[in-house]
Amino acid sequence: MKLSIFDHHVHMDSRSANDYESMALVGVESILIPCTFTGEHRRRPDDFFRYYDRLLNFERKRAAAFGMSCHLALSVYAGDVADPVAAQETVEALPEYLGNESVLAVGELGFNHFSDAEEELFRAQLRLAQRHRLPAIIEAPWRHGQEALQRVMGIIRQAISEDDVDPGKLLMVDLHADTLPIAWELQLGGYGVPVAPRQDRIFAIHRKADATEVQDIVRNFGDDRIMLNSALHFGVGDPMGIARVLLQLRQTGVSFHTLQKLASHNASTLLLPA
Repeated sequence: MKLSIFDHHVHMDSRSANDYESMALVGVESILIPCTFTGEHRRRPDDFFRYYDRLLNFERKRAAAFGMSCHLALSVYAGDVADPVAAQETVEALPEYLGNESVLAVGELGFNHFSDAEEELFRAQLRLAQRHRLPAIIEAPWRHGQEALQRVMGIIRQAISEDDVDPGKLLMVDLHADTLPIAWELQLGGYGVPVAPRQDRIFAIHRKADATEVQDIVRNFGDDRIMLNSALHFGVGDPMGIARVLLQLRQTGVSFHTLQKLASHNASTLLLPA
């Protein structure tokens, strides 16, 4: 049987057409591109709008050329904010984009300096997602270790308590075996794990779980809310990484049912409209 792959966390706007081709060849049928750090300091709402329009118009056409369904998550990402006032104005205008059928979620949401302004930006976008009945995609901090993740979890806990945010509509990505126990405490709707065969590359931005680590994760946390993704961004990455890891898992005896949940079903259930 053929596995259906939905890569729910991939930044194809930073990748070449060659990567689209490689992904299509190994059966990636759907992708979701969330907003993230781009290295640009956005000072006006129009700076963000141009970014959204590029994803909605140009990037979706690139994906379609390779037979992929391309979905989006839009947000004001803290790392690109140069003016907190402009960021807030952009959040207020985001509903104009959230009605687009290609936009499935608000995200990514994360932190750069953990300032008061960033915390308010984070919570305002959680509230926005809640109002629009959309999932929110939250980035686990990739700097400052578990202490930073504990801080993010505390802010999410406040949002659940004070803003009536539904934890079942939250997806946290960039998680690993050592950070999953912390994120698991709030019983979120989904947990995204970046995967690739083990490699040693100079310009690899994030570490990723190999097949052995994925087996350990499934053994400890089950297969109902774990979702595998490539997390491809501007660093070195394997566009066929998910397919390679799934093949290795299949070769070690993991059931097709579990593989399908990890590769597509869990992410589709949380993110795609019913």
